[in-house]
Amino acid sequence: MTRYIDADAFWKELTTRIEDYCEIEDLMGIIESQPAADVVEVVRCKECEYGTPIREDGTVKYDCRLFGHWDLDGDFYCADGERRE
Repeated sequence: MTRYIDADAFWKELTTRIEDYCEIEDLMGIIESQPAADVVEVVRCKECEYGTPIREDGTVKYDCRLFGHWDLDGDFYCADGERRE
């Protein structure tokens, strides 16, 4: 299974763990030379400005005001979601 990482967060973590700066530079050179993944950041219902939380049987579900969907799991997402600020 392919895993996607945040290279900037990795760099920050790496610099706090390895004291030899030359080793860090070599590792980051390898990472940065890799092709970028073709991915899109998704907005899940629980983070979306169109998602309204509803409670059902003690669980939280979401109603989508954009498309009229209801009873969606918080981890559901669509291509038109916009992150709540």
